[in-house]
Amino acid sequence: MAALIPKQLKNIDDIFLLNGQLNIVDMDVEKLTPFENQPFKMYGGERMDDMVESIKQNGVLTPIIIRPKANSTLYEILAGRHRWFASKLAGRDTVPAILLENISDDEAMVYVVETNLMQRSFSEMSHSEKVKCRTLKK
Repeated sequence: MAALIPKQLKNIDDIFLLNGQLNIVDMDVEKLTPFENQPFKMYGGERMDDMVESIKQNGVLTPIIIRPKANSTLYEILAGRHRWFASKLAGRDTVPAILLENISDDEAMVYVVETNLMQRSFSEMSHSEKVKCRTLKK
């Protein structure tokens, strides 16, 4: 997978700070869509309910990561689709987002996989999610 990591990404801080500038926008929740090749399942139940309640009380504390969707006026969510979905359920019109421009599909998949792996333990993943991660890492 190292070959897929964009040249500007040298460590975890670089995921959020590109070339010294953080491009955070308040994005309309209706202009966002999950990454088309998302290998991870959405969670729900009490975990989602807790996130919705937290967003109602505190807002979204960590911006999601997005990129423009090709040939569309929409933006793809590379990291944070649960925060986006919970924001919609909480009745919010916008969500803070880090907007990445000129990200290839391979680079986008790095963001999707790596940010999910940072937030989930491998033991929490379904068998099919583990297989997809292993396939992507090769």
